[in-house]
Amino acid sequence: MLLEMAEEIRKRRVRGINDELGTYVEYTPIEKDWVPRLLRRHPELSCVVTQKIDASRVKEATPEAISKFLKS
Repeated sequence: MLLEMAEEIRKRRVRGINDELGTYVEYTPIEKDWVPRLLRRHPELSCVVTQKIDASRVKEATPEAISKFLKS
């Protein structure tokens, strides 16, 4: 997901520079090993390991129950 977000940021930046008259900036695709290198350079960025949610928890996560939880 981090790689996809970085690509989207680059696309938006290029859209602001390039126009219909010409291509002024063009990037090569981000390499697959970019994310591990980024995390090594910036150890303050941490990864969250996700866990599966029990089916019963998903079933009970209604908008009403979430709203009640957030109000308390």
